[in-house]
Amino acid sequence: MIEVEYLSKVEVIRKKIVQGQAQQALDELEELYKIKPVRLRWIVAKAEAMIALDYPIQEVYDFLNDKSLDLYEYDGQQELLDVYEKLAEINGDIVEQEKIKVKKAIMQYIHSGEESRIIKDYNDMLDNTAEAFLEDMDNCELLKKMADIYYISHDSVMYYICMLLYHMKMDKNDIRSTVDKMLNFGYLDLVLMQGKCRKSIVVMTSNERTKLEVLINLLSVFGQEIVIIEEPITCEIERDVTIEELTQVSMDNIEKIGESIKIIRPIATYMMNNAMSVNTDCILKEIFNTSGDVFNIFCTQEMMTCLEETTLLKKNLQILGGSSSINIQGQIVFGWYGNYLKYISMLYDIDAEEKINSDAECDFSIVVPARNSAKALKYTLMTCLKQDYDGHYEIVLSDNSTANNNEVYELFLELNDERIKYYRTPYDLPLTKSFEYAFLMAKGKFIFSIGSDDAILPWGLSVLEYVLKDLPQHQVLQWERGFYAWPGFQKSQEHQFIIPKNYIKNDISIMNIGLKDYIAMLANDPNSMYGLPMLYINSGYRREYLKELIARTGRLWDGASQDVYMGLVNVLVAKEIPLIKYPITIAGMTNLSIGANERTIREGSEEREYKNEVKQMNNIAGFSRASIEKYMPMLEIDTNLLYTSLYRCIARGLVTKEEIEKIFKVDSMFTRSFEKLRRDDIKFDYRLHLAKQAASLYGREFETWFNENLYSMETVPQTYKEVISDVPLYATGFNKDGGLVLNASHFNVTNIYEASVLFATIMGY
Repeated sequence: MIEVEYLSKVEVIRKKIVQGQAQQALDELEELYKIKPVRLRWIVAKAEAMIALDYPIQEVYDFLNDKSLDLYEYDGQQELLDVYEKLAEINGDIVEQEKIKVKKAIMQYIHSGEESRIIKDYNDMLDNTAEAFLEDMDNCELLKKMADIYYISHDSVMYYICMLLYHMKMDKNDIRSTVDKMLNFGYLDLVLMQGKCRKSIVVMTSNERTKLEVLINLLSVFGQEIVIIEEPITCEIERDVTIEELTQVSMDNIEKIGESIKIIRPIATYMMNNAMSVNTDCILKEIFNTSGDVFNIFCTQEMMTCLEETTLLKKNLQILGGSSSINIQGQIVFGWYGNYLKYISMLYDIDAEEKINSDAECDFSIVVPARNSAKALKYTLMTCLKQDYDGHYEIVLSDNSTANNNEVYELFLELNDERIKYYRTPYDLPLTKSFEYAFLMAKGKFIFSIGSDDAILPWGLSVLEYVLKDLPQHQVLQWERGFYAWPGFQKSQEHQFIIPKNYIKNDISIMNIGLKDYIAMLANDPNSMYGLPMLYINSGYRREYLKELIARTGRLWDGASQDVYMGLVNVLVAKEIPLIKYPITIAGMTNLSIGANERTIREGSEEREYKNEVKQMNNIAGFSRASIEKYMPMLEIDTNLLYTSLYRCIARGLVTKEEIEKIFKVDSMFTRSFEKLRRDDIKFDYRLHLAKQAASLYGREFETWFNENLYSMETVPQTYKEVISDVPLYATGFNKDGGLVLNASHFNVTNIYEASVLFATIMGY
């Protein structure tokens, strides 16, 4: 079958739905589901059949959720919008219907450059309503009308802030859940409604001036102290003037309006035959240098992109939310700017600066972040408690479980050991921030983390103590580890137990690995990324290293995946890292493991529950990408994770885009990412077009290469039959390095603690 035949079959089935044969159409769609990849038109057809068969509307919405790339024109998108419009009509949601009409017009404009009447009409309506509101800010009816128009116009930040004010004035929470649960929108509630950060910066642009003026007035009502960075004053100069001189002029002429608003005007200068220079970034840097504080920052997406890419601001600026598409540059977005430690202090309700500057209180901290994992965690903690180390150490147990789940806390009480220090996160945190919070609680001289299904071997702390005293100049230390797949993990890997090499008891050696060695390893084999020093399971750091991280990156823990990204950061910062060629830990894998969970394909209610949990975790402190990172699509697979993390390092100023693309080659990164992309994933079409959109950012030549070498090959329909093995597929016995692979169940091993005992027995302990 070729693509045209597949799409033709879908269209034949869609006609049956119109003809009143919805159940037959649904049955035929389920049969066609065996053909992979599933395309957007198939998803549209199934949604149409579900509507025709009177499925609950929310079930249809859940089915469609995250299956298409917003505001990007490709096959099936217009039909999908028709479905959404129908759903809004059934719900009697006139505002939503209008929003979809505007979305159609925006997509037409993106595709053809022709602006439709509906966009102009809503822009005019918005300007008129905004002007009326600014004259009568106590008018809640106007406020609600303005919020609806912002929603229709796809400006979610403006809609949300309007509705927060409406909620405050009317004591009535009518915020649409689709916006309320958007990435980091809970942060706006935190800083505006709860007043956790009362300082904001608004950067003005001429094309969205009225909108930004409305925003300033809204922020004022919430009690925000506002710094307005105006549009630059342009002037021609006759002699060279330093950027520092210009910045001083801007800062010396700050205009104050009342007690809470300051206006600073950047200066754009030019000389004959020379390009224009603007000092906006220098003004922002001066604000931070003077105050040392953290600010909320608001501007258009276009302006945020400009600010993020300036060298001066890379370490102190982060977009948090508001961007729904790279194709709408006039959207208002928000983020934080300034002091990262004050930013996370606000998030976690702690003093992060005091935490990283405090003296150590013990020799080692074993950090164990946990989430709804008490059953496996018990055995992990047993390995931590069964150390042959006589010194002083702590086990930092950080509980990020869902609300009302107290199993981790109850386990802490059950074990009743003073070495275990229990902490509860202030609210649901995404994985990276959960690790960051946990690490901040640590009081050891040397700190490392393991997961709640991993193990530290009995000699682990003793070996680390022995090695550390001879390596005073190194902040980060790496070691080797074993592996164990718990019962119930994937049948093909269940019970797998690995000792990677032939270790001789107490024969401990050190090998220094340099930056070039790590980069060469990754360029040759991206799957080797888990050999990076991740500060998780295979490496740790001296307490002082956190100051180095802040100085070099402006952050502590960061990235879509804290392990791979932090591994890259560590090699780029430290340059050379000692590797202990001896096992210290065992990496365990259960069905509750984060990595396994993220790679699982879900459907139906399981998919809905998982998505809701992810949205909840990312509502306040979620991962958000800088503009430069959009050159590499996030496909949520291992290899691609390495490449997206590399672009995060570019965003932080640790390496340049040119350096990365010279070593790893853009075509190779796209190709290797696609090698692991699962065609049986119903979101394949979405990921495919996410990659296609990213490819277009490199220019027409690369986009053509992508279409010919990846897109056309990946869209060939094929019959897919999932093969699930009920038996282990790994070979047991010795490997080429003298290591050993066993089926641990043959030795009555049922958990990670017993796996650590088996490991010790084999090594002669």
